[in-house]
Amino acid sequence: DLTASEFIGKSDDDTLLAFVKRGRGPTDPGNTTGIAMPPKGGNPALNDQDLLDIVAFVRTIHQQ
Repeated sequence: DLTASEFIGKSDDDTLLAFVKRGRGPTDPGNTTGIAMPPKGGNPALNDQDLLDIVAFVRTIHQQ
């Protein structure tokens, strides 16, 4: 839930950008769902500005 994610609240934009670019495997200790998150959400066409726009949007829905 991105609206209440502690990870979102504690991370700066550069950290979130790096996270989305890298993705997260299903066995990553921080993965609480066991579902893989592919790099760039599975869309390799996204550039850094696209991803920063997504981070900015997530900030608008996140409740501190």
